[in-house]
Amino acid sequence: MILLYNIPHGIDDEEISGMIKDGAPLACASKKGVAFMRIYPEDVKEGDYKDKSVIQVLKKALPLATTTNTATAPTEMKLKTVDPSSSPILYFSGMSNSEMMQTYKIIARELYHETEGRANAACAKVVEPAFEKSFGQLVEEISGDHDDAMSGATGDSDGDGDDE
Repeated sequence: MILLYNIPHGIDDEEISGMIKDGAPLACASKKGVAFMRIYPEDVKEGDYKDKSVIQVLKKALPLATTTNTATAPTEMKLKTVDPSSSPILYFSGMSNSEMMQTYKIIARELYHETEGRANAACAKVVEPAFEKSFGQLVEEISGDHDDAMSGATGDSDGDGDDE
């Protein structure tokens, strides 16, 4: 599963599904495919994921997620607000490190171009020590670490983390 935090609406679920298929062909080839779901700052601050632990968010999100093996993606009832002051985060679970990184690079590059260089995506992998941490705290920590890393980064003109 991939939780897509604060991802702009200009990149639709069909595009995301295609990028995941390109980056993680082995994971997508499984019977279930790869589940993904968008979560926005309002979900964490006052919505369904407020005061929930990481494991609770994952368990709640999985049955609601879109999968790469479904013909059509569910449409959201209401477009939620993207916070331009908060970095997008790609939060991976259950995928190999190589496919995770390849998928991250593809999506991060598209995010960078979609936002005309204003958004550099953070990447994180679900780890057991974070299960009981609040999801809001996790987002703050990942965002803070990412902002610190980006303030020291130079030369990454396309937003994919490889300085090329």
